[in-house]
Amino acid sequence: MALTAAKLISSISSDPKNLRKMAQTNAPRPSRAKRHFAWEQIDRESGGAHAEYLRKLATRFPSLSRTELKISVLVMVMWKNFEIAECLGICEETVQNHRSNIRRKLGLCTEQNLMRHLLTLI
Repeated sequence: MALTAAKLISSISSDPKNLRKMAQTNAPRPSRAKRHFAWEQIDRESGGAHAEYLRKLATRFPSLSRTELKISVLVMVMWKNFEIAECLGICEETVQNHRSNIRRKLGLCTEQNLMRHLLTLI
């Protein structure tokens, strides 16, 4: 065991990129199928209301991407960024970036509440 640890330490110190590779290979990440299933389950539990809202939002704001539309729905139902990230299998910073893009595409300033604005669009 000590030999394995010594090899591990020497490989990390000789090439710092190894640490990143090891973290990426060992980190549990949901597959695309599981993420898709999570979204489908959420929509099913809403009785299809989310899908209807997605259609309305997509026709009114065609510049929003598919991910931005999903995030819009989850923001509307008051999910926190970390919950959205977990559901969609992305990091929390990516959710924040998407929220910023949604604000820009909807023409909102930073003082306006995104959730309240999305609720007025229903």
